[in-house]
Amino acid sequence: MSAGLQAPCGFVAGTYKVYGTGADGLYQHTGPGTNYSTITNPYTLAEGTVVYIACQTMTSSTVNGSGIWDLLTNGNWVSDYYINTPNVGAFSPGLSQCTT
Repeated sequence: MSAGLQAPCGFVAGTYKVYGTGADGLYQHTGPGTNYSTITNPYTLAEGTVVYIACQTMTSSTVNGSGIWDLLTNGNWVSDYYINTPNVGAFSPGLSQCTT
């Protein structure tokens, strides 16, 4: 997985939805930050799309003040700000933190 981070052994994916993006959708990235390339197929995840989170990490790349990034089970990264996890700007309970 990208950026040297991966889900810990035995992780259980959390099921969440994309929210707060309106018609714009949510960009997927090759790593945990806006400085990483965006994925082109699909270009964005539509509002309400179900996503499966393998783990979370915190970086200095923030979206609306949140530096939490979610590694999806498809290997792509999204800003946690636009996912309906319990916490915004902090690690969410029940989700693993990514390991190196």
